[in-house]
Amino acid sequence: MTTGGWGKRHAAFLIGAAASLGNFIGAAGVEAQTPPQSLSVEGSVRFELDVDDNSGLRETSPGTDTKVSTILGLDANLETPLQTFSLSLDADLQYEDRAAGREEQGFQNPVARLVYRLRGADSELGFSGTFRTDDFVDSLFIDTDGDEETDSALTSDGTVDRLNLRADYSFGLTAPFGADFFVSRDERNFQDVVNPDRFDRETDTYGITGRFRINPATTGRLIFREERFSAEDAVQTDRDTTDYGVGLDYTFRPDLRFSGEVTQTEIDEETTGGNTERDGISAELGVFRDVSNGSFGIVASRTQSTNTARSDIEFTRNITVPQGSFSFGVGVSSSDTGDTALIGSIDYANVVPSGVITATLSRTAEVNDSNNEVQRTRLGLGYSYDINRISGIAFDLDVVDLRDIGAGDATDSTRADFSVTYRRQITEDWDWRIGYQGRY
Repeated sequence: MTTGGWGKRHAAFLIGAAASLGNFIGAAGVEAQTPPQSLSVEGSVRFELDVDDNSGLRETSPGTDTKVSTILGLDANLETPLQTFSLSLDADLQYEDRAAGREEQGFQNPVARLVYRLRGADSELGFSGTFRTDDFVDSLFIDTDGDEETDSALTSDGTVDRLNLRADYSFGLTAPFGADFFVSRDERNFQDVVNPDRFDRETDTYGITGRFRINPATTGRLIFREERFSAEDAVQTDRDTTDYGVGLDYTFRPDLRFSGEVTQTEIDEETTGGNTERDGISAELGVFRDVSNGSFGIVASRTQSTNTARSDIEFTRNITVPQGSFSFGVGVSSSDTGDTALIGSIDYANVVPSGVITATLSRTAEVNDSNNEVQRTRLGLGYSYDINRISGIAFDLDVVDLRDIGAGDATDSTRADFSVTYRRQITEDWDWRIGYQGRY
């Protein structure tokens, strides 16, 4: 198979079938003397055949990989006036014939998500947890959970196990005094990787915020939080970051408000090269106004890190459009040691008679976990066209560009993914898709 300029790098041919088994236990109401509640359980089955002529995006492809998958999913949701519970389970039953001459089979890429919320008279308790395994060959440059896995868009072999846990508790939600507590843990463990930017890491974070409602328009905050980061990187990084300070929310009038916080940041980092201590001011201040067709705001921030401090200022605007949404932002980011960068974003979505159009363009500048200053630029374009009531076609393009704007320790890289997919409904519960994806 050839794909023009894309064929040298990658071509994929995908045939799939999808089914939703629906709410086979649906909306069960309980009357009598118990509060109303609803329980729904939904299962899904999807079959895929994937033929990939260069899964590792190598200069010279080692050959074609073929993968057959049955993707099984289960979602359960329980809603009562006081509680919310949801559980989601997914796994792939795969058979894969790799170009290297080896075969793999069994359950792959398991995903489990749990969310629980309990509401009291003036309080709320919550817990959430996610565990998932992802194959880098199958993943885009943007992680499936939405964050940047690494500051290189280059591909890598191997898999990553990710565990995210968070618990929080708030009281005095409407009282003159209240507080918010939280604790979280994030773990990432890598197997069979070749990219040095992918290393095992764990982050523990906890904090408390005291809220003081001075009057209906003014709420003050006392802030304390601590983050403990440990990584199996080349220099064996252990970093403790502590923030403590104050915050304020103030409503000038119903359409004009201010929100901000200022904290003292103290960083203690230990590596094989020695110990580094740094402190400074971190802050985020914003003024927002609602207007007849949306809102706009001005946000200024400063973030203290181990080796530098980066400051941003950005103007944002949200505009209501009849069949969708449009927002944009533009600003500048500078640091004590790195380059000054233009930052901003554009997000557009609109429902047209024939389908849906989406577009996003964003640029950020920040300090990553490895203390490198990195500029990320991402372009995303999407168009789905409804051919008729039972069929449609979708086009998607994603481009990411990563640049070092600091001491030159981060890898400059660019990646682009293009896909086209045709969908046709077979029955009310089943449809099938055929598609092509090119990656550069």
